[in-house]
Amino acid sequence: MKQKGIDSRILDVTASLALPVRMMDLDEEPCPEYISLEDLLSGEPVSDPERHETHLYLAAHHLLLTASDDSPASRDVLRLIPRLASQDDTKHVHRDLVSFGRSMLRGEIRGEDLLSTARSCGIRSRMDRRVLLMVPAQDMEKKTDSPKILWREILDLIPTQERDLLVDMSDGTCVLVKDVSDNENADETVEYAMALQETVLGETGSGITVGISSLHTDVTELYRGYREAQQAIEVGEIYAPGDTVFSYSRLILERFLMQLPYETALEYSRMLFNESTQSLLTDDMLQTIDMFFKKDLQISDAARALYIHRNTLIYRLDKIQGRTGLDLRKFDDAVVFNVLMKLRRNVQSKEETQTGL
Repeated sequence: MKQKGIDSRILDVTASLALPVRMMDLDEEPCPEYISLEDLLSGEPVSDPERHETHLYLAAHHLLLTASDDSPASRDVLRLIPRLASQDDTKHVHRDLVSFGRSMLRGEIRGEDLLSTARSCGIRSRMDRRVLLMVPAQDMEKKTDSPKILWREILDLIPTQERDLLVDMSDGTCVLVKDVSDNENADETVEYAMALQETVLGETGSGITVGISSLHTDVTELYRGYREAQQAIEVGEIYAPGDTVFSYSRLILERFLMQLPYETALEYSRMLFNESTQSLLTDDMLQTIDMFFKKDLQISDAARALYIHRNTLIYRLDKIQGRTGLDLRKFDDAVVFNVLMKLRRNVQSKEETQTGL
């Protein structure tokens, strides 16, 4: 029988007892056919037809513990053994789980090795999950007096469910593999992430940025979810620099535009952003347009969000139409402007990367 983890600890406990206890590995040794699952879980005595003896059986930690029913203490002993071993092994199991989580998310362990280790750690192979990557917010990092994120001190602040996996990635980031099997949709996960940000900020004074993956069901695909969460932050910070929660599923257009060559992005962005429009498309004007798009082209809603009169917004939209020929109140024109504006951000990001800014 393989000796690993909690199994060896149960052996240590049983070896010190006067009461003989036998242990079989359920993964390797078949159970006697006359033992039912109910009997295994209940620990009720079961007669051995071959030996004409009565034994107690208890399933625990992939093991089958058996003891003779001759002693009145047998039932209590069988039930106490796995509990004592579990208490001794709590920290050990936690360390193993965190280490496995890091290796799984980084793609360092795959295939059958991943599946078998996941089973030993009590992680389901198939379940709806999303990966949430949490990193220190950039605006906080730029302040020399801003507090550092110490995940080991705030992990208990993060609300989790029983089947969630929370992993300190040891590189200044933290990952939550979130159970969303109760029909939690993408918008609800975003709301959860925003609530999580408020909790961390309120308790530590530190801001965090959160990237959210798409839905993944198979545990072997979670490393892809980790990459998606990373990409969501990378893309989101370019196209929505004011936001701090980025969902991979919501960034389809942005991810597509990121794949365009620099020369192509530059060519198309210059159709709108050139010398003739430079005085019109100021930062203030672009913020106005961006809010207009966020409010689904609703003039009144956008004006309220911008704290301006709706006539002021209409005047600005008329100026845009007069100079560019695009009426942003029309869906098709708004789409064109939005794509070209995103391409401009794409170009700026690549130029900053090339110059090392």
